[in-house]
Amino acid sequence: MKKGLLTLLIVLFATAVYADVTFSISGDAWERGDYIRNQAFLDKPEGKSAFDTTQAFYDGGFFLYPKITMDNAEINMRFAIRKQIWDSSYAAFDMVDPGSTPNMPSNILVDRAYITYHFSKDSVLDVGLQEAFTFGSSFADNEGNAYRVKFSQTTPVGLFGVVLEKFAEQSNEDIPANNYKDANDIAFFAVTKAGDIWVKGLVYLLNWSSGFTAGPLTPYPDSRIGYYALELNGDLGPVSFDSEFGYKSWHFTSVYSDAFKDPTVWGAYVTVFKALDVAKPGLTLVYDSWDKNAGYKNPVTGKAMGWGFDSGNDFKSNLIFGGHGADYENPLSVPLGENAWEGDIDGSDLMAFTMIKPYIVDIKTPIPNLTASASVSYMSSNQKDTMWDGAKAYEVDLGVAYQLSKYVVYSIGAGYGKCDLSTKGRTIVSNSVVPGAPPIENPDAILAVQHMIKINF
Repeated sequence: MKKGLLTLLIVLFATAVYADVTFSISGDAWERGDYIRNQAFLDKPEGKSAFDTTQAFYDGGFFLYPKITMDNAEINMRFAIRKQIWDSSYAAFDMVDPGSTPNMPSNILVDRAYITYHFSKDSVLDVGLQEAFTFGSSFADNEGNAYRVKFSQTTPVGLFGVVLEKFAEQSNEDIPANNYKDANDIAFFAVTKAGDIWVKGLVYLLNWSSGFTAGPLTPYPDSRIGYYALELNGDLGPVSFDSEFGYKSWHFTSVYSDAFKDPTVWGAYVTVFKALDVAKPGLTLVYDSWDKNAGYKNPVTGKAMGWGFDSGNDFKSNLIFGGHGADYENPLSVPLGENAWEGDIDGSDLMAFTMIKPYIVDIKTPIPNLTASASVSYMSSNQKDTMWDGAKAYEVDLGVAYQLSKYVVYSIGAGYGKCDLSTKGRTIVSNSVVPGAPPIENPDAILAVQHMIKINF
């Protein structure tokens, strides 16, 4: 695989000798040291033996984005190279769950490869393995890759497009016979501008009911999902803002149709900020709803156990409490909330929580090229009749970054977070193990420190 990659890069560079063919490449890389205490913060109150209460390790990742351009066509690729904890026994690209990828013979993956054709400067077709599951801001995003046919058209009033995605085909031996036709997703999107405000809309219809198990949000059961999003951002007088609203509905199919009651949930995010000469202060608000009358049904009572909206892995609400960031870049992550069912679906950031977060970034210091940042976050659960009913959390994050050169930044970040479960939530946990038992203990606080050198080119 490594020899094959080297050969491919040589061939790509060689194309530059032709006058009508050009080759360009961009990329990013980071190496990092991580320390986190009590990341498995629920092990103690749930009576488990914490095997990773404290961790200290190095990790890193490299990505290359080659592009070949010829006339009106482009070949676009992305190579993921050695994204892992140093000398891990797993050759896995998902550092969060290395066991999800069996020991691979190589740590090099071509995870994007697609053709772009420009019918004109306003009409563009993309076909092949592309970035997927992202839209607008990072709110509710879970970046991944999918086989797509995408067409976009620029008009006098804005950009409009349609996307067809495929997750299963008849030639895939793991797909039950005659189910390949059901493995289609389709999306419609639009981007326009009203004055100083950008308006971006999405209608995304997903069909994961074909019988195959490998979906972008595994372990979700077979279902049809409708996701509708609207992003607004721009300037409002003296301040700038970014916001996104998401609405999601499920219809469970196949063997799960009797075990679930179809949920409908929504989430909203807005951040308002002001770019000053000395710093950029701002305020972020997030709300993720909870549908208490939907979700997995209790096998004994038949009552639905609730279902929540998830802020998404890419959103990365805080250094500790929240997701991993785009492309699972950050291993320091403690999601809050979950949807209860026999598969135990965890949120990938904040699920059915409200967050209020004042922050300040890009703080200029007396030292040239050195900036600082700080934030305080308060989170409260919107879930009912679960372990998270009444839960509250807070986190304080501090950071500094030094611009070593035009493309290289060294940064240090530290966070302190505490989550307190309510008496009702702690009683629900204890009684699920031993009926009538007293409430479990509250989890300990979490401390994390991380430093990183990163290159973007």
